[in-house]
Amino acid sequence: MFSVLATSSGQSAVTINQDSTGPLISASTSGVAKFTVDNSGNVTLAGDLTITGNDITNTTLNLGNGSAATLGTISNDALSIIPNGTGALNLATTNTGAVSIGNGTGTITLTLGSDATGDIFYRNSSGNVV
Repeated sequence: MFSVLATSSGQSAVTINQDSTGPLISASTSGVAKFTVDNSGNVTLAGDLTITGNDITNTTLNLGNGSAATLGTISNDALSIIPNGTGALNLATTNTGAVSIGNGTGTITLTLGSDATGDIFYRNSSGNVV
């Protein structure tokens, strides 16, 4: 077991200074990497990530690493994405892919904001834009 007792306030309890090209921190079980902080500060984690705080602060959260990404809940809980203040929720693709909402069995309600102008269109099951 490794233990550190910090006795000076305002100072880091542990400082790691990697002068070479290897990772800053690496943890493994039987030679299988479980947690790594590389020299650029990137974190690789094998297993689940639980965040108990309220915020992830960044302007961009990239998921998928070149593959499809899913943002969901563990059970039948609701998933809410709520912009702060007057921020907009934009569902879009930066490529030629489609933006899909729903699984075809539920009701979807789309509402323009009180200060918005424009129309809402959808493609029905026959492929017609309504």
